[in-house]
Order: sequence, then structure tokens, then C-alpha cells
Amino acid sequence: MDRFYNAIRSIARGDVGRRNEMLGSFLGGLFGLEPTPNIVDILADRRVGQGMEFLDRTYGRGNWEGIVNRRLLDIQYDSVCMMGQLEGSYNRQLESGGVLHDVNPVSLAFMEDNLIPFGALTRAWDRALARRTHEFYTELQGERQGSLALA
Repeated sequence: MDRFYNAIRSIARGDVGRRNEMLGSFLGGLFGLEPTPNIVDILADRRVGQGMEFLDRTYGRGNWEGIVNRRLLDIQYDSVCMMGQLEGSYNRQLESGGVLHDVNPVSLAFMEDNLIPFGALTRAWDRALARRTHEFYTELQGERQGSLALA
């Protein structure tokens, strides 16, 4: 029942992301179901996908992923957010008209809005970077196996 009361308190405070997480956890525990992604996470994942496409166009696929330290990544803080790690400072990029010139940072998951908080964006970037790392590893393994077959 603690989950239920925590979910109700989150609803009262208006904490959308946490509320969805708590309700999903409570209902999952109640009915023995696996937790399902909430709408905030789904939207954050979509925005991160757009952000990754932007970074691939800007830096080239495979050229920026290794620079980002997932353990330090926090979209809320200027020096350790995605652009902070890639360019030194998110705010300086905006001020100098750098790579973020003429783009909407909210739509690319570089900045929060009223719907998707920083925490959800950080978790979505972490998931996306983990998937990309796995893709690179799988591609590398396939290339190695192909070269061994030719030898």
C-alpha cells in the first residue's frame, strides 16, 4: 500500500514523471505485470532519437558517441549534458551560434520543457547511448567474423 500512497502524493504534487512511474509500479505489483514504459519515457525516447539524428548529421555517426561519458551525463547541467560534453558548454553553444544555431533544443532532447523533465531526458539519452554502443559492438563482431571466414 505504500506504493499507492506515494503515487497519490505524487499526483497531488503534480510530479508527472514520478507519478506515472509510481502508478505503473503499483499496478504492476498489484496485478503481477511487468512495468510498461510511461508516456513521458516514450516521448523522451522519441526526442532523443531526433537528437541522435541531429548529432549524426552534425558530427557523423560513430564520431560523437565515444566522447559522451554516460556515467557523468545529466541533461540538467551545462558541462555534463550532451552538448556540454561534446562542445564544452551548452550555454556557450547557444550564445555563440555554434552547432545549435537555428535548432530547437527541446525537440532534440537537449533541454526540458513542461512535459518532459531533465531526469527523463537523461535516462532516455542513457538508454539510447547503450543501444548505440551495442549496435557498434554487434557490427564489429560481424566484421571480425566475416574477416575470419575470408582468411
